[in-house]
Amino acid sequence: MSSNDQEASLLVVGLELSVPSNQEEHVDNLKAINTLPTFLNQFKSINNKQIYIFLINHNNNESFKSIHLYKDYYSEIISIFNDFYKYKFVIVFPYLNEEKERKEYLLNKSQKNSKSSENHIYSLVNHFNNQTIETKPYLNPIMSNSESDTTSSLIKNNELTNELNQNYSFQTILNNLNEKERDLYQHFQILCMGGTFDRLHLGHNLLATQLLLLLSKEDNLKNNSRKEIEIGVSVGPLLEKKVLKERIQPFQLRKEKLEELLKDIHPLLDLSIVNIFELFEPWGPILTDPILECLVVSEETLSGGLKGNEKRVNELNFKPYALVSCPLLLPRKENTKLSSTQLRELIN
Repeated sequence: MSSNDQEASLLVVGLELSVPSNQEEHVDNLKAINTLPTFLNQFKSINNKQIYIFLINHNNNESFKSIHLYKDYYSEIISIFNDFYKYKFVIVFPYLNEEKERKEYLLNKSQKNSKSSENHIYSLVNHFNNQTIETKPYLNPIMSNSESDTTSSLIKNNELTNELNQNYSFQTILNNLNEKERDLYQHFQILCMGGTFDRLHLGHNLLATQLLLLLSKEDNLKNNSRKEIEIGVSVGPLLEKKVLKERIQPFQLRKEKLEELLKDIHPLLDLSIVNIFELFEPWGPILTDPILECLVVSEETLSGGLKGNEKRVNELNFKPYALVSCPLLLPRKENTKLSSTQLRELIN
């Protein structure tokens, strides 16, 4: 590694995965994600590492519409990175169809976030012909032959393949997509979610992904109709019972990080339709916006979403909203969940 590598303040990595159409392709993607620790281990001296996983839809497969696809990939990231919270991982919607668009995306991330003029931008382009992995850089050579051999061996590892097949089912993704997710995809114009959103983690990524999968496209809108994402960020009284509340980030920082995350996931998103506001009480637009169409919640907050609908109908005579619950993100090897409280304990 050169001295410039050691002095770099930021490492930006793009991992390209094909949108899967069957179990084998799904497991191939999971195995590609498993190569990341070996690759990143080369850059121990760089503290700020950002990994963007680009979904590329070569064959017009519809599995990217399912939140369960993203759940599987984020779950695997948690499973293989004990220190996942030290990295930034984002799975990007398959809207950047040209390689030059993905290069520009990574370059923008580097220029925006680096404190040094010496930045390193890489892309791992994975092809699973004959069970081998090909690694190509966007700018710099990235792997020695021995490291490439290690990565290739990991891809061919039958034990890993069997374990991934046991833990992740592409059929589950298809079943959910057929049962409900296809009808909900890009269906709503006015959506809402709420939370503390302190020290964004992969669970927040999944929640934001669910929200954006539901958002209507521009060509689906009626003339002069409203389109808005409303996000309430807890402040004041809603933080009083939080563990280590003194470490919760200020509202403005949480707002900026949320906007950045939404744009990371959905590069074509118009942020002018996103309204991120301070939430001082539990309900927000649930009880003030009569034409709210959809509320996105986690499994933990589902009961609050149900109660909100009861209040809308019984007390305010509002139409009920569609309530979409995002699955909890659990690692493959440990039965624990992610939480901002854990991160506040780990990060000063």
